[in-house]
Amino acid sequence: MERDIIIERTRAGMESSRRRGLKIGRKPGLSKQALNKAMLAERYYRDNKLSIEEIMKLIDVGSKKTLYKYLAYQGRRKCIECGILFWDKKQDIDKANCNRHKRKIKSD
Repeated sequence: MERDIIIERTRAGMESSRRRGLKIGRKPGLSKQALNKAMLAERYYRDNKLSIEEIMKLIDVGSKKTLYKYLAYQGRRKCIECGILFWDKKQDIDKANCNRHKRKIKSD
């Protein structure tokens, strides 16, 4: 019963904060240290001389998921139409289109 009361009060407080326009949760982006690692990861990845595991060791990252998150932050995208990898920081990660499909969408 006490647990339910705590949950109810927490939800009420969060809803009150949202109504006042406060953002709840973690701030978007990367810390300075993570940003430096992301820039290094991009440089190593684009050179195409090292394996993913070697890049992870060099920049001291423990998982592939984190490495790919850093690369996505730096602009690595996968086309939703053909699956080709390309770099474009301006496009949304989940809705990215390569140049060939971007032109096709604009002409429709």
